[in-house]
Amino acid sequence: MEKLQKTLQQKVTAPRHITLKHTEQFTIPMQVLHVTYAPVERVTMDILMKMLLLTFSRIRVTNLQTVSDLLAVEHLFVEDLTTSLIRNELVSYTDSYQLTMRGEQQLADGIFENAQEEQQATLIYSPLHERFIDGSHDALYDYDLPEPYPYLEEETLQQLQVAEETVMTKLQQLQPATDGIQTYISSLRTLAIAEVIEVPCLAFVLYNEQEETFFTRIWNVLFESYDDVLEAHYTEHEIANWRTKFL
Repeated sequence: MEKLQKTLQQKVTAPRHITLKHTEQFTIPMQVLHVTYAPVERVTMDILMKMLLLTFSRIRVTNLQTVSDLLAVEHLFVEDLTTSLIRNELVSYTDSYQLTMRGEQQLADGIFENAQEEQQATLIYSPLHERFIDGSHDALYDYDLPEPYPYLEEETLQQLQVAEETVMTKLQQLQPATDGIQTYISSLRTLAIAEVIEVPCLAFVLYNEQEETFFTRIWNVLFESYDDVLEAHYTEHEIANWRTKFL
């Protein structure tokens, strides 16, 4: 951190009219979220599936062989397709095969939602920035961490700060389209905070001699760049003290 601080300090004070008044190191917390979810594939419903659903909706079927004979389709194929429809909750069976509300809706839309295997994801969310942070945090474990940033309530960081809908939107952005088939995230199985990580930051309080104004530059190690959100937050809480402290 010392080497990085020296390098950044030289850059922020390069203009002659900029004077360094104070440097500070601290960490800001971010939440590592563990998510499990089951995406669905949405495809246009084929003719056979529509015919099978229409049959279940219009006549009482207790034996799939009846449907195979009626539609002139191989029995094993009808069985496999019906099993898929039951698994995806489009069809239920008590004393006969019947469409569920989900099945009626998908039949009306002509779209089949095929549930995929459960998947897991790890996301980094920053309560301060109110957004997800891309990238890995593994390199942070190599740093000797300074004291925590004093202007965030630590107790709230153990609580989820993000809505499930926002998480689903983020996961949706990460879903690739394969052969024209898009997967969709419609619900989450689990959502929990796996850990709270501490991200080191370097703060420089600077004074513009020409304009006689203070400003700050704060380097976020995880971002590998200056953090304008943190700079605004830090300035809001500290600027009232700078003139009495540093002039």
